[in-house]
Amino acid sequence: MNNISLNKTTRKLSAKRLLQYGALVAVAYFAFQIFDTIMKNRKAGQFYDGFSDEIGNDDVNQNQNQNQNQDQNPNQKENNNDFDFGANQFEAKDAGINNDVHKIAAKERERAKEEKLLKDKQKQDHAEMADNVDELNKLIEEEAKEKQKLKQKQRVKTVDEELDDIKDDDDVVEQMKNGKNKKPVKISNGPKDRRPGFDSGDDSPEVAKEKQRRRKVFFEKMEELNEEFDEDAESNMHEHVDMLYFVSAAWSKTFQDVVNLVVSIQYHYGAADIIIFDLGLTKEQSEWLSSVCQVEVRLSLIEVWPPHIRDLERGLWRPVILQMALAGLSHMIWIEPHLVITKRKINAYIDHSRKRGVVIAGQRQKYSTYVVTHPDMYYYLSSDVRKLMRVPHIEISMIIIHNTRTVRQRLMKWLLACAVEEWCVAPTGSKRECDTHLKPNSRYYANCHRYDESAINILLKSWMKYDLDKFSLRDVVTARNDGRDSREKARICHSGRQAGDL
Repeated sequence: MNNISLNKTTRKLSAKRLLQYGALVAVAYFAFQIFDTIMKNRKAGQFYDGFSDEIGNDDVNQNQNQNQNQDQNPNQKENNNDFDFGANQFEAKDAGINNDVHKIAAKERERAKEEKLLKDKQKQDHAEMADNVDELNKLIEEEAKEKQKLKQKQRVKTVDEELDDIKDDDDVVEQMKNGKNKKPVKISNGPKDRRPGFDSGDDSPEVAKEKQRRRKVFFEKMEELNEEFDEDAESNMHEHVDMLYFVSAAWSKTFQDVVNLVVSIQYHYGAADIIIFDLGLTKEQSEWLSSVCQVEVRLSLIEVWPPHIRDLERGLWRPVILQMALAGLSHMIWIEPHLVITKRKINAYIDHSRKRGVVIAGQRQKYSTYVVTHPDMYYYLSSDVRKLMRVPHIEISMIIIHNTRTVRQRLMKWLLACAVEEWCVAPTGSKRECDTHLKPNSRYYANCHRYDESAINILLKSWMKYDLDKFSLRDVVTARNDGRDSREKARICHSGRQAGDL
């Protein structure tokens, strides 16, 4: 195989060839400069072809003069005409742009002016609408006032019709006109409210007439029991705790409960006096209680009570017992017989009771007294039903009462009169069991009744302007007894028998 070798040849350029190359480079450089100028002018928006007819004869003459000047001044660059011509074109373009800018600015001013006019018109329309709304609101308010006046006239007419049945009694007529014991406004129990009552219109003529007669007699008795009193003069009493008596009541069925109560009082307040009213104890039970230290058993004379009060299970006897106790006491502490004292903290309740003469201890329920009170009770015990609906019902466990004129006039006379009048304390159809679950904050009548507890709640709330803090405290002193036989723990003083004997 033959070997082939490549040898690089080196040739030297002559002076003539170098001169030719330099001339070509110079020509290329000037051609590039001319081409670059043309391209810049085209990018600026000016399209022309050399010395075309678009430039005009004046421009040609100007270029000829410039060429003559160039001959006279050979140092001047050959392409000055191109740059001057481009500058003139730029000036013309700037003038056109300025004209366009002025036009755009004028349009913007017109648009802003139109927007301002539109906004002014919208503001004017809104102001007119606001005026119309104000006028409409005024019309609605006036219409509501007219309806309210019409309802008031109808209500007055209804009261006047009721007055016709008892118009012969001037005292009762005057009371109803003054609104002291007026019939409350009916508040619906919902779409299914069909409860009986004074304001339901469902009574027969005979029943309605009997209701009016009973109410007339009720207020006649109230007028007879009126006496003058100065509420401020009887406030802030300062009796000693030893002056207060513990009071309760029992019958044979609740004997064991009251024994546990007595033992708990002896344990926490050994020197305190205890009064137990006999509602139907056996002879042996009564004698045993009488033998306990500091205990006094009193007769209740239950035989002469009205028949509805002798029904011990309903608890309608409590107002009568309270009144019988106050007849011989200046101060007393009533405790429910099924409870026992667990703490020695009763002084706080006594201090609170001195301000207005009465305080009740118990549990504030999540429902109001309105929910568990038969509507017929309001026809005897006046109340602002709407306010009554907003405050909790108090389940009473202990009552501290001072025997003052204020308490007698504000509470006891009304409570006792209601207890004696069956159609007040236990209206027809009333029952303790409720038809519906007692929901928290419910304002619907549950078709049940709390008898004297409802009456006490209504009277105290109306007296104290529905401010519970003025007359009630949460019960932290008592608890429900556990049913154990605690007779062996009792201290016996007035009998030879041993503790626990019966």
